[in-house]
Amino acid sequence: MTDVTRAAAVPAGSSSAPLRAPLLIAREVSVEADDRTLVEPVSLALGVGELVAVIGPSGAGKTSLLRALAGPEARTRGSVQLLAGDGTAAGGIGFVPSDDLLHDELSVFEELLFAARLRAEPGAREAELVARVEGVVSDLDMLEFGETRVASLSKGQRRRTSCAVELVGRPQVLLLDEPAAGLDPGLERRLMVMLRELTGDGRGVLVATHSTASLHLCDTIVAMGPGGTVRYIGPPEGVTGALGVRDLEEAYAALSAPAGRGGHAQLPAVPAGHGSGDRVRGAAPGGGAQLGTLVSRAAICQLRDRRSLAILIGQAPVIGLAMAVVLPRGVVEDQTLGPFYGMLLSFMLLTASIWLGVIAACRTVVSERAIIDRELAVGVRAEAYVFAKALTLMPVVAAQTLLMAIVVLILQPVPEGAPLILGLCVVTGWSAAAMGLWLSAWARTPDQATTSVPLLLIPQLLFAGALIPVDKMIPPLQVLTNAVTGRWALGGIGGAMGLDERLGSNLGSVTGLEASFFAAQPTTPIIGLVAIAVVFLGLAVRSLGRVPQHR
Repeated sequence: MTDVTRAAAVPAGSSSAPLRAPLLIAREVSVEADDRTLVEPVSLALGVGELVAVIGPSGAGKTSLLRALAGPEARTRGSVQLLAGDGTAAGGIGFVPSDDLLHDELSVFEELLFAARLRAEPGAREAELVARVEGVVSDLDMLEFGETRVASLSKGQRRRTSCAVELVGRPQVLLLDEPAAGLDPGLERRLMVMLRELTGDGRGVLVATHSTASLHLCDTIVAMGPGGTVRYIGPPEGVTGALGVRDLEEAYAALSAPAGRGGHAQLPAVPAGHGSGDRVRGAAPGGGAQLGTLVSRAAICQLRDRRSLAILIGQAPVIGLAMAVVLPRGVVEDQTLGPFYGMLLSFMLLTASIWLGVIAACRTVVSERAIIDRELAVGVRAEAYVFAKALTLMPVVAAQTLLMAIVVLILQPVPEGAPLILGLCVVTGWSAAAMGLWLSAWARTPDQATTSVPLLLIPQLLFAGALIPVDKMIPPLQVLTNAVTGRWALGGIGGAMGLDERLGSNLGSVTGLEASFFAAQPTTPIIGLVAIAVVFLGLAVRSLGRVPQHR
């Protein structure tokens, strides 16, 4: 807080330090959700070189306040301004949430280098970014852990790494939500000392904490009570008197007691010579640079998660084997029953391809949603994320569907069209993966995404045309089938088997399918599958880019 703000809240007779140039000014910021007030209107100012602690019991609105200042949380009212300070800082606001937003498969150095690339100003050279990462690692005393996998770090080391992720972006203001949670008193003190040292570079640091042991290191304390009311803003030595307690350990009991509305400090005038525009964030790299960085990071994480990759790839031939042995050997080539079983085999191939694509993609976005929300807030584009995930998934889904289909076609040879069938299975898998990406971007949790898979899969089976012929459906559903991956896949795979010529009138009367259903040119179902994929990728971008609301 600037000392002008502090003077408005300290008891009479308290001394004030010289005025510091403000970096961040919040005017009457409040947060509401579900008709509840999480943060009452509060005005704050954070100055150059200041360390500020926000304290209060659980549910007091500390996290909501920090998120409103940082940007990920939608503000109900109020404004936040980021000022130039002394003009030497290059970045904007860095926000370290209570959860570690890290990739376990990466080393510390890789994690920070990818973060630096995504936060760098356009035109920044790789050598400069590497030097920036090395400097941050050195500042946080983590040189010996540079090549250590994030998954192998202790909790304290993970918290320092989370801080480093934001620091590589050279933020003017650093906000941290409960960075000492779960740390023993010694590690908590080391972390607070580190934050105190970070202010020496001209930054402003604001930290939400439950710990009272190191509050004397701070310049200012913001004490919040139930309902998001700010009960005190001022120097650490004034907290006990303002709250009527003997020591800081008793402060939480006092803050938990109900209090009247208001009590927040009044905002001082912005000192002359400083700008006043609404909060801005630093210029991010272009979409192409972001896409390359995100593809590289996702590919490394995917390849190093060998167990999950082995499960994804390994299930494909098992599914193919089960599909092949359930049919009589060589029945597809039979002159009499072959067309009927060919239609069944086409249906099984499309079902397996859709399953493999959806299940491979349905958790990829939502499992990283907290990371994505933070990086979207610093300028990473939603479309870059979605297309990076799609490009990373394409080789995996292609390998899955090819392995599955090859096993089937080896054990159940088809009269013709095997190469085209393989290609259609791959494109069907890709189209299904696009649906899975949309589901993953829409869902709030990985469990939500997984349990919603049937909502995508069952319509593909019902409207494909194998169980109920398309021309036997009511007219609105006939139109709807054109937007269903299963319908285009069945027509394409069946056409590749030559069912348009082999499906006679007798079998047609039994199945209800017309030979014309399979008579389209091979490019037609492929175009249909690609069009559906593009639509779902667009929906995924829209879902991913929505403002997070009180996650």
